[in-house]
Amino acid sequence: MLDGDCWSNPTGNGALAKGGTGDTLTGMILGMLCCHKDPKHAVLNAVYLHGACAELWTDEHSAHTLLAHELSDMLPRVWKRFE
Repeated sequence: MLDGDCWSNPTGNGALAKGGTGDTLTGMILGMLCCHKDPKHAVLNAVYLHGACAELWTDEHSAHTLLAHELSDMLPRVWKRFE
């Protein structure tokens, strides 16, 4: 159901311009749907965390070297920031 809301995500960078990163985001969304009662919050949280993982990657590595599966490797460290 559309509610007319428009959202802008403040996280992410050019490291996400790679094949497979959208698939990783899809998996993150599906995982969040299992944790949230409201699907909108699941999607918003997954998109935010996806971008934050890319930002953490580029803090430590070149954006050009990111492989999609490495976003998942960054997720525990990013998630820890919100505990």
